[in-house]
Order: sequence, then C-alpha cells, then structure tokens
Amino acid sequence: MNFLLSFLLLTDTTYTAELQVRPRTEWRDGYKVVQTAADASTLATQQRTRIGLTASFPRWEVKVGLQDVRTYGADGQVGTYEAWGAWKVSDQTRITLGRQAIQFDDERVVGALDWAQTGRFLDGIRLTHRSGLGLTSAVYTRDPATLLHRSMLHHVYEGSGHRVAGLLFDERSPVESRFTAGLNYKYRSESGWFAGLELDGQFTDSTFASLFAAEVGHQGTGRTTLGLDRLSGGDETAFNPMLGTNHKWYGWMDHFYVGTMADGLFNARLAHVRPLGKGASIGIIAHHFRTPDAGRLLGNEVDTHVTFKPTKEINATIGYSAMVAGEAHAERQGRPFEAGVLQQWGWISVSFFPQWLL
Repeated sequence: MNFLLSFLLLTDTTYTAELQVRPRTEWRDGYKVVQTAADASTLATQQRTRIGLTASFPRWEVKVGLQDVRTYGADGQVGTYEAWGAWKVSDQTRITLGRQAIQFDDERVVGALDWAQTGRFLDGIRLTHRSGLGLTSAVYTRDPATLLHRSMLHHVYEGSGHRVAGLLFDERSPVESRFTAGLNYKYRSESGWFAGLELDGQFTDSTFASLFAAEVGHQGTGRTTLGLDRLSGGDETAFNPMLGTNHKWYGWMDHFYVGTMADGLFNARLAHVRPLGKGASIGIIAHHFRTPDAGRLLGNEVDTHVTFKPTKEINATIGYSAMVAGEAHAERQGRPFEAGVLQQWGWISVSFFPQWLL
C-alpha cells in the first residue's frame, strides 16, 4: 500500500477535490400545475450535498462523486451522481465509461438538468474525437430500470463567430422507438449581436414531430434576448424533448414538459439580464404561451431573479415567478379553472461550491 501511494504521488498526477452544499427553499402556490384560490400553498427546503474527487493522469482520468439530496425533515436520497473512468487514447481522442453528465448545445433535447437537486447522469460509454473539422461525440447509454437504450452522435464546428452542430439521437424501449435529428446554428458578431436557430425532427414508427427555436439578441452592459420556440402537438404528433433541460426554456414555474408531457407549445419570450456590480446581477424573463397553432392562450409568465456572487465559491439567488394561466392550459392539465387566479413560485437558493487542487 505504501509503495502504491508513493507511486501515485510521484507520477505526473493531478487530484481535484470538490464539495457542494446547495440548500433551496421554495414557496409553491401554483408551481407545475394550475391551482385555484382554495388550494393551499406549500413551503419546503431541499438540500443537495455533494463530494467528489477527480484524479488526472497523463493518459487516463477517473472521478467519483457522491451526493445526498433531501427535504428538510424527511429521509434523503443517497447515491452516486458521477462515477467514471476515461482513457485518453491520444491528445485528440478520449473514451469515457461509467455514470456521467451528457449535454449538447442549448440542452433542448439532451441536457444535464443541473437545476434539479439530483441532476441527470447517464450510465454508458462516450467517445470524443477532436479534429480540424470540430468535435465529434458518440454516446451509448442504457437504463436497466426502464430498459431504455440510447445512442447519440453529435458533431460541432466553430469558427469566425459561427457555430454549427448536428445531433442524431435514437432511443429505444420494448414498447417504443424514437429517432430525433437536429441542427443547431449560432452566430456572434464582434459588436455583441448574436442569433441562433434550432431545428429538430422526431420520428416514431408511424409519426413525425418537430421543434423549431430561434433567438436574436445583444450582449453589451447587459444581455437582451428575444426568442421563439414551437413544439408540435395538437393535430400533429407532440414533440418529446426527452432529455432536455426544459426548466431553462419553458418557464421557471415548470408548467410545461417537467414531470408531465405537454401537447405541444408556442412560447415567445423576452429576457434581460443586467450586472449590478461586485458579482451581483438582476434578470427578468417574460413568456407568452399558446397552443402550437397559436390559436388559444395557455398563459403569461414572468420570471425574475437577483443573483449574488461575492466569491467564485458562493452563489446566492432570490427568485420570484408569477403566471396567469389560460383556460386552455387548465383543460390540458385536467384542472379546474378560475379566471384571474395568480400562480406563484418564490425561492431562495445558496450554493457553496469550493474546489481544491491537491
């Protein structure tokens, strides 16, 4: 044992330790589902606690991370959030095997879901290769609990302010198969203007669904973005975002595609984030939700937040969201509808995330 320890310490090795404690208190009065004035609100605090260790050698790397997620006063979920080993075949090629976070592009179809206290990590193998044409990733994962097999091929090229990425994603289970092909394009000018476009087509055995997303904005003292998303549904087949980080795009109150599917969505949004100095910032996002054909109102939502980051290890956020739901949205959720009832959600989150190079 002493010989092994001495060998590890003498080789060209880097060890990184990380610790995260992230409590979040939420007041829910219409979060996820439409509530009436008679429905009671809830107040609860959840906490994510993580500890991880990464060892990097010249030709391989390994990480083990453990986490405990619990609601105060209740039993927690203890387990492994990351556990993988990586072989650096060359300076351009890497193979990673084990439980790992996988995310592509804007996370509309494949995301790591870091907003959720448990996060999202997949068990499988990933091959990455970098060349003069960009970065290529091939991924295969399997979920024994659901018998889901996922195969993904992703390639991204960047240059001269342009970024172009393509995704092929095949998901199969004993009862259904789904194939998704997507294109993601981004442009950023030297003057701060930017634009983006995403197109995804989804095929099952006999149906076709689609996702369209576009945005334009400017990054200066603050960042302003005008965006539009449309996910097919209704008379068309509903698009399934599958592994998307939907909280990021379809309202922080999680009324769409979080926990339950939605029968399509038209989402116009306007967002602005402005720094306040000394690591602080303030932001607001306004959403206008309609059915995919834009014929019926689903709701209007406003998400606001103030973030403080006094050091790189500490991040604190205070947020408030409010939504006025339309009758069509209550119908889709199978909920009673009362006109004018404000759906609300407020939260305070603090993240302590120190890292040490050993």
